[in-house]
Amino acid sequence: MRNLIEKNARVIYDKELDCLYVHLIGFISYNDLVRVLQYEFQMVQYYKPDKCVVDLTAIKVYPSGGKEYIKDVWFPHMESNGMQYVACVVPDNPFGEASMQKAHEKAAEHKKLEVRHFRDIASAKAWVSYSMAGNV
Repeated sequence: MRNLIEKNARVIYDKELDCLYVHLIGFISYNDLVRVLQYEFQMVQYYKPDKCVVDLTAIKVYPSGGKEYIKDVWFPHMESNGMQYVACVVPDNPFGEASMQKAHEKAAEHKKLEVRHFRDIASAKAWVSYSMAGNV
């Protein structure tokens, strides 16, 4: 399956870490966000990773309806498809961070998912790598 590389989004399977790497950039429309997230679902079903790194450092804010889609669709779908570890890199701007926090407010309800937030990509990848060794 091919990686998705676009102006505002990247969805890449990282073979070395056996994880999905997602990077959202700038402003993204609701329709584009949903399309990108659905592509993530396909990649998870294809590669079957149990780890995901979501880099939100460059996102401005989720579009209207995006937070609800992430809460109500993305988290349950990832959990039901075997995802266990989700490392999220917090947006650099306060509006993006507030938007992310709202979208992730129900993450703890998904008992099979461990979601952690990081300030930099290196820490997020280190945690995923650490979980790879069964240390989490």
